[in-house]
Amino acid sequence: MARRPAVAGAAAAVGTLVKVWPAVLLISIRPLRGLRPALTGFAMALAVLGGALTLAFSGAWGGLTGNQVDRGLQIESVGATPLVLARVGDGGIRVESAYGAMEFVDHPFVPPATVALPVLTLAGLGLLGLWWLTRGRRIAWTATVGFDAALVAVLVTVVTSRVFSPQYMLWLVGVAAVCLTRRDTTQRAASALIVVATLLTSALFPWYYEHVSTDPQWPGTVLLVLRNVVVVAALAAGAYGLSRVSQAERATVLSGAPAR
Repeated sequence: MARRPAVAGAAAAVGTLVKVWPAVLLISIRPLRGLRPALTGFAMALAVLGGALTLAFSGAWGGLTGNQVDRGLQIESVGATPLVLARVGDGGIRVESAYGAMEFVDHPFVPPATVALPVLTLAGLGLLGLWWLTRGRRIAWTATVGFDAALVAVLVTVVTSRVFSPQYMLWLVGVAAVCLTRRDTTQRAASALIVVATLLTSALFPWYYEHVSTDPQWPGTVLLVLRNVVVVAALAAGAYGLSRVSQAERATVLSGAPAR
């Protein structure tokens, strides 16, 4: 991002067209200085590729936006955890297959949850953006800070999503691996928790998935609940680590000592 922000922005645009979440990786850009070329690359790639998709596939955008807007509360999502627990003792809580996933239906908890989760996504990313614009501009911005911010952004997106498919863990593992290439990363605790969550996910899918989908039982339910709790803990650890690096870098700059 730092060396070639325009290319990085274009790459983020490609990812955004495949899965919307890669757009949040723009948070890794140095505040303001690299923003213009990155956004230019992002917008140009989005326009060119989006135009090509529009010409090649009639109605592609309608299907994409419809799928995003109409998604319900997937049983694996963090927001669905209370219903997952309640369903073990209440066979009346229904799930249905939709958009290739199992979603909760016909329960009073579902409508407010499906509304609240996108709001929490915007709020979490908004707070991270505020940090980027304020504290991020006052510290010695390094590649490490950018990588750490990107991991926290992806964690926010995953934790507050209405959907949490197993492959989402690959997103987190990938960004965490990039963070761990830097010796001064603040995301070691978050990365370790992500590894634990990935192991729990691997144990749940496919062997115990029916315990939370078609035949509610405690073994699979406990695995899923533990996975979700660990991912939330990873977000908390990541946010705390990012606040520490901003405070440390700011102190370094104010003291006149050389930055890392």
